[in-house]
Amino acid sequence: MQDLYNVERTCKEKELSIEEIYHLRQELAVPILEKLGQWIKKESLTALPKSPIGKAINYTLNLWDELCQYTEDGSYIIDNNNVENKVRPVAIGRKNYLFAGSEEGAKRAAMFIPYLQCAKWQTLNLMHGIQIS
Repeated sequence: MQDLYNVERTCKEKELSIEEIYHLRQELAVPILEKLGQWIKKESLTALPKSPIGKAINYTLNLWDELCQYTEDGSYIIDNNNVENKVRPVAIGRKNYLFAGSEEGAKRAAMFIPYLQCAKWQTLNLMHGIQIS
């Protein structure tokens, strides 16, 4: 996996265009994914399906096409870490609503905090010229 992220790091460091990213991924990332896919398929034959590694292998095989999809377009990103980092404060907030002082306070916080976070994201998107419909 680190090799795949090294390809992405190279794209970023060299400030490659979308077209150049696509070609570099085809040249470097696709062979890495093919090798990884072969290894996973081989291991799936011997891994116990209910073991942790068996579950991980089956999960990966079930999502293999989606995993490889980012290599088909230079504008795609390799993971969704950016989105998960943006959603995390809302998810943590939901847990914290349990300690809002009262049930009514928790209900209000549960309604307003995600609303305000979405408004913040929308403002940032507008500032960067990103339209969300």
